[in-house]
Amino acid sequence: MEILSGHKTYIPKFKFWSNVAVILLRTTTNPKKIYKVVKHLMGVKKKFMGKNGNNKVVVHEGRVFLDLTVPGWGRESFRQNINFEVNQIINPANNYELRLIMLAITKKCPLNCEHCYAWEELNQPETLSLDHLKQIVHRFNSRGASYFILGGGEPMVRFKDLIKLLEDAPKNSDYWMSTSGFNLTAENALKLKKAGLTGALVSLDHFDPDHHNKFRGRETSFQEVEAALENCHKAGLLTALSICLTNEFMSRENLEKYFEFARSKKVAFVQFLEPKSVGKYANKNVHLTPENVEIAEQFFFEYNFDEAYHDMPIISYHAFYQRKVGCPGAGTRSLLINTDGYFKTCPFCTGKGSYALTEDLDQAIQNLRGVGCDDYKLYQKVG
Repeated sequence: MEILSGHKTYIPKFKFWSNVAVILLRTTTNPKKIYKVVKHLMGVKKKFMGKNGNNKVVVHEGRVFLDLTVPGWGRESFRQNINFEVNQIINPANNYELRLIMLAITKKCPLNCEHCYAWEELNQPETLSLDHLKQIVHRFNSRGASYFILGGGEPMVRFKDLIKLLEDAPKNSDYWMSTSGFNLTAENALKLKKAGLTGALVSLDHFDPDHHNKFRGRETSFQEVEAALENCHKAGLLTALSICLTNEFMSRENLEKYFEFARSKKVAFVQFLEPKSVGKYANKNVHLTPENVEIAEQFFFEYNFDEAYHDMPIISYHAFYQRKVGCPGAGTRSLLINTDGYFKTCPFCTGKGSYALTEDLDQAIQNLRGVGCDDYKLYQKVG
């Protein structure tokens, strides 16, 4: 894995966007439709990045990645992703495809995390069989999904089924695993890579071991994170870190120390999550203060676009995107399927929608879109 910035990104980005152009021309040769697609994409870019461009890219095994939740150029998943975006813009009415699926594959988890949003579901008897999980992946892949995040609970608790699920999964999608690092041994990392996993999104909520272990409710959690990152690198898996930005953590100094750690571990991406009043945080005032949101957003722009931070991981900041362009969840572009197989608008929304294997999937997605997101407006198309 290599993070490139500045002039070093010119050739990878040229290849990336040339591939986009080819896919677009194969999808439609209508000049008006092509103009509509380009105008839409430029409008979205301007809305949440202003005049800033993609200053950094991740290059891994011949693939080019611009963002944590977008398939990298170089495989069929990239083409499927572009086709989805084009269809969403050209044919928005009655289009019930989805781009990203978060699938919770197990209720089991050995941790006791302070912020757990799925607390009430954990360590109950499993509902979804391996066959159910396979059906869900195939069904949503056929609906345009090019990116799956497999989580839980802790997915590595269900390791054997996870391997079988990946081996059976269609190869025109990217598959990431959201994990605490538990059970991610060198041997298991190699098996995951061989089975088709793209990367591991590992939760790390503080650069200080004691603080992280306390937050996660497990004395060995920090040690497991470090081992997981090393084992994934050796196996050829991409790695990303995910941090819950609490008010107690938020300061410029803490963020800088966190990214120094991330860089030292050769992490490609860092995902910023803002705490919500759900799960174990229910009825608690845990939302970031306006001052801390400002710190996080300024840090996001500097570390992603300032050449001074050229070798730092790329930041993916969902709440920032939502504030700029609306929520891409709630069945508009993505949704979460919980451990019982039911739709949720996203991990942080409490309502439960239809069953993922329901016969009338179009109606189920339409119903979810009608519910929307608890905190944000539905994604609004530009142009």
